[in-house]
Amino acid sequence: LTSVMVPLLESSILKRSVNRNLWLGIALSFAGVVLLTADQAASAAASTSASSFSLASMIKGDLVVFLAAIAYSTHVLRLDGYAKKVAPLQLAFGKQTAQLGYSSMLAWVPALLSPPRMQSYSNFASSLSHDQALQMLMIVIWNGAISSAFTSYAQSYGQRRIPATLASLLFTTQPLWNALLCSIFLHESIGAIGIGGITLVLAALSNSLLKLSEDSEKSKEI
Repeated sequence: LTSVMVPLLESSILKRSVNRNLWLGIALSFAGVVLLTADQAASAAASTSASSFSLASMIKGDLVVFLAAIAYSTHVLRLDGYAKKVAPLQLAFGKQTAQLGYSSMLAWVPALLSPPRMQSYSNFASSLSHDQALQMLMIVIWNGAISSAFTSYAQSYGQRRIPATLASLLFTTQPLWNALLCSIFLHESIGAIGIGGITLVLAALSNSLLKLSEDSEKSKEI
């Protein structure tokens, strides 16, 4: 959804033009992600009983995803402006500081106001063995240093050099990496529909990046 919402918001609210080549890439990548998602959903449905699915929960989940896509699309567009004015390290530090503050507040304030929840936190911590505590510490370090801090810096650095719409197009590779890692570590299979979706996403990226390279070469010649 982000790959579609970013150009829509950019053209409708910010009044910026998005060239046809990027629109083509967006359409192809969106279709590819839909196919890949459908393939994964079919695999999940085949291994799960029908009674465990609920229409209400699906609608609720889709709504949350839709709102998250709007929020992240807004973030990509805002970052497009700030990244060209502020150093990437400064942007990443500000984002991670805010993220740490908000997440800590959301985690601890409800617990402090609820003795049963605080007790459950305490019980969970006391039940961990030394090895489990060490594993959780490594997970926290990885999520903080790589998944959060490094990705914030990399995105801020990258969006100084490419437009927001192309950045959102690059983000559509995330489901591809998810499918690849699940295939390697969880031994999940990728069906023909999923392979077709991956092909469309890669074709969209190749087409858009080649066009960007051609435009860059022409601007240098001028």
